[in-house]
Amino acid sequence: MEKDLLICSPHDYYSTANQESIARLCARDNQQWIYSLIATGSVAHNEIVIFKTTQWLLCLNKHPSEDTRYLVVFRDHGLKTIRDLRASNAPMLLDVARSVRAQVRARHPAWPGCIVYFHYYQSVYQLHAHVCEDRGQPQVRAGSCRCHHVRHVVRNLLAVSLWYAKALILTNKPKHVFRSRASVVRPLRPSELLGFRWEKFEGAKQKVECAAERVDKSCDNSVGVEKAGSCRAAI
Repeated sequence: MEKDLLICSPHDYYSTANQESIARLCARDNQQWIYSLIATGSVAHNEIVIFKTTQWLLCLNKHPSEDTRYLVVFRDHGLKTIRDLRASNAPMLLDVARSVRAQVRARHPAWPGCIVYFHYYQSVYQLHAHVCEDRGQPQVRAGSCRCHHVRHVVRNLLAVSLWYAKALILTNKPKHVFRSRASVVRPLRPSELLGFRWEKFEGAKQKVECAAERVDKSCDNSVGVEKAGSCRAAI
């Protein structure tokens, strides 16, 4: 198991203490670059916007490493994490998946492909997705406990609109939260391993991005099975 493996519950995430902690984090000076980027749609921090729509921005991410990375920044300030996503956001996520891959293919014809994924928890609480070359990285392809691939997110939202709002999400110890006295996530208990869902992913058993999902089955599916199937095929 990975170091500092934790489960974040909806009760913990939506608690007053955690929401106040997130609000304080968003107000920090070193977090303002992402809001400036959304406001100007050009350049901020280490990001250079190369493609934009009314809902999201695709940015070239400048960083010390040699590999090329991109960032998708969502403009809606109400979207902080994947917990804020609903089935109604699926068309936007599909547009991201298709458009980003087209942009990356045009800029990097030698790349075998690209991977689009979210982190949970993340370092900045404005929803954004990471884009990197598909080089078979185990920590990305196998679904590191912080990585949630866009195709999985769309699939889950189409199954249950409140999937991420109600899910127990496997993650790592978030540094910005654990500096405070209030713990908003708890360590994973060995007995809860029995609640994990597993699936085959390219010939090997890998963890699904949401561990021990106990979604409220009374939630209405906002998209039918037929549409969900065509949506999965599209990504």
